[in-house]
Amino acid sequence: MPYAGTWESTGWSDEAVVKPNALVWYPEAQETVPLGTPYRFAGTAYAGSDPVSSVSVRFDGGDWQPAVIDYAPGADRWTLWHVDVALPAGPHVLMVRCTTASGAVSVDGADPKDELSGWGYGGSMEVAFKVG
Repeated sequence: MPYAGTWESTGWSDEAVVKPNALVWYPEAQETVPLGTPYRFAGTAYAGSDPVSSVSVRFDGGDWQPAVIDYAPGADRWTLWHVDVALPAGPHVLMVRCTTASGAVSVDGADPKDELSGWGYGGSMEVAFKVG
């Protein structure tokens, strides 16, 4: 049986092809954001040599909506995104995903076998926060 290293045993390939991934930088997990005015939700996306072409967000399991791309320099570069939204008071969950030029989409949700996927590096990142 061939040797499977740490990353290979969690689903990464020997060739180390980067999976599309999308990260949320603002807000941080469990942060409380202001009520009554639009808050700037923001983050990054990356997919190695397959450039990120779009980023989408959804709140509380709702419909995906496009994020604004602030910086998308191309292959092997991070893409910056944001969306300004005013939400009602209470707990919320933000999820972000990205799509690449080839049509690959970051996976939804964290993979419990991949310690980095909860941070977005295995696909899409989810952040719980409060408005209040």
